[in-house]
Amino acid sequence: MSDILAQMRKAMDTIKFAEIVREEARRTVLCNSADVDRIRWWVDQSGYDDILTVLGSEFVPAGQMYVVDNQALDASTREAIQRMSREFRFRGA
Repeated sequence: MSDILAQMRKAMDTIKFAEIVREEARRTVLCNSADVDRIRWWVDQSGYDDILTVLGSEFVPAGQMYVVDNQALDASTREAIQRMSREFRFRGA
């Protein structure tokens, strides 16, 4: 019985790990607004629609796309804010 429980725990740990990896793989694809439907279709057909979000922007040149790691961008922003806060405090303000 304990062998079955150990196997079930191992299987659950594997599933949890896979979910974490999948969540951390999420990205945003920025492309020109005219390309959104074509790129979204490709993402859907490729089976990546659960980890790739497609957004259109007129600031992205036609025929190009940028892949953004939102979690990394958020972490970098938090780090920059913390760094500025520390520097502000060190300067005696």
